[in-house]
Amino acid sequence: LLITLVSRIAWGKTRVIEEAINAVEALQEKYKVHLAIVGSGPDSGFITSLAGMVNRRHSEDIIHLTGAMLDPVEAYRGSDLVIGTARIALEAMSCGLPVIAAGNSGYVGLITPQNFMDSWKLYFGDHDFLAYTSSTRLKEDIEQVIAGAVTPQDLRRLRQLVAKHFSIQQVTSGIERVYYQVLGLDYEAKEEEI
Repeated sequence: LLITLVSRIAWGKTRVIEEAINAVEALQEKYKVHLAIVGSGPDSGFITSLAGMVNRRHSEDIIHLTGAMLDPVEAYRGSDLVIGTARIALEAMSCGLPVIAAGNSGYVGLITPQNFMDSWKLYFGDHDFLAYTSSTRLKEDIEQVIAGAVTPQDLRRLRQLVAKHFSIQQVTSGIERVYYQVLGLDYEAKEEEI
């Protein structure tokens, strides 16, 4: 199982990365799990050292550091699961992947069609959270994914939700509404929005 965590390596996100490394290490007794960390930032040195220590303990690389990627879609394509927040969560779901949301503010957990809208309101852990991030929570949610808790139908539904709420048409329409409101004009919805 390849888990990909895409994030800036800074602020509260560094803690998410640290806890994800600890969760993946704890899962090694039961599962062959690898973690690819895609990103860079001021805390990269700390994460590089931590990953090195874990890899030495296991005499193999289970934590992989790729550095920053301009377009992480290639990283998603090789993944079985993504840990991320905000835009990363949306991108991963649009690629049909299960997502565990954790970010600057804290932990949201495994995203399902049932909790998608509530998770979005928290910006998938970047602006608000349901719990503090911990390796235990991450480990439990990873094990849920391994056990098949997120079905192919769930992944298709999540992809549809992302497309419905975050398509270029939806986003553009929202921006247009703001401009009309600022200008004090009435906004008339286009036919395709109705």
